[in-house]
Amino acid sequence: MKPNFNHFLLLGFLIFQSGFAVGQSISVSHPSGRYDLPFYLRLDSSVELRYTLSGNTPSPASPLFPDSLLIGFQYPEDNYCLIPTNEIEYNTKSWRNREFGWRPPVQEVDKLHVVRVRGFANGRAMTALLTLVYQINPESDKLPIVSIVTDSANFFDEEIGIYVPGIYYDEENPSWSGNYCLKGDQWERPASFSYFHPDGSLALSQEVGVRIHGGATRICPQKSLRVYARGSYGKESLEFPFFGQNAPQEFSRILLRSGMSYWFERNTIFQDEYLLKLIGTFYPDLDVQLSRPAQMFLNGENWGMVAVKERIDEYYLAAHYNLPREEILFIEPTVDRIEEFDKILQLC
Repeated sequence: MKPNFNHFLLLGFLIFQSGFAVGQSISVSHPSGRYDLPFYLRLDSSVELRYTLSGNTPSPASPLFPDSLLIGFQYPEDNYCLIPTNEIEYNTKSWRNREFGWRPPVQEVDKLHVVRVRGFANGRAMTALLTLVYQINPESDKLPIVSIVTDSANFFDEEIGIYVPGIYYDEENPSWSGNYCLKGDQWERPASFSYFHPDGSLALSQEVGVRIHGGATRICPQKSLRVYARGSYGKESLEFPFFGQNAPQEFSRILLRSGMSYWFERNTIFQDEYLLKLIGTFYPDLDVQLSRPAQMFLNGENWGMVAVKERIDEYYLAAHYNLPREEILFIEPTVDRIEEFDKILQLC
């Protein structure tokens, strides 16, 4: 099925709404992060504040933020992890169904508190969208936490959701069809990205764009994501040393790689990252993608382990070699560009 232009007009309106702000501020009693004990969240602004706990963007019809909101051990009943993310039924009768089949979590998933707030006056948005993420847990994790918060429709809607088979799934072409197989700007969705140190302290939080990343693994239950920093979302780059002080400190885009492509083959998630680490150790002059493991949460729900990873593209070359990005011609060896790629190889 071909993409419907009206769907993208609707999506464009939603993206415009999510980025609209006039400049009023919101003061926050507790910044995002981990807290040992429950607490009461208090907000203050010169305009009325509306909020959600589901990850969706507040509207003038959302509940008014109370004088204080208890952040404790009770979580919203939304369970996005129960939404099937492909059309493959899990069973052990075939390799495909065993390795690619979707099935619900075997136990209750861990959750974070997600509070999204926006100020309104006379039905008009008067503040930037504020996204707060909290973990109530006195124990430190061994891994960083990556939080992606977005309107649920952006990932799970039948028409515009990028994480589900949706209306573009074709039963006659199950491996290469579905909303998650579509690419390009029209299939990028706005989201709030937060990165927490293993001790629970907030390292980075900003608005970004998110797309599905990968090839055949797009049909997997857990999908890889590509995160874009853009001026239209607020900042042109993600300014944080994800991979240490000796690596680039700013990133225009990064990957949240699920590792499904190796999970089903050898029961490991980080085989690719482990091998790249070995290669970089023994051959330090050879370029490799830097990465580190993290725990990902989507709209407050534990979404499994991912590798936070560099993406090899013109931005990667510009950052590692201090080159002007606009002077870099980056050609991926796709089927329709094999001849161009071969010409480059002949020059090597």
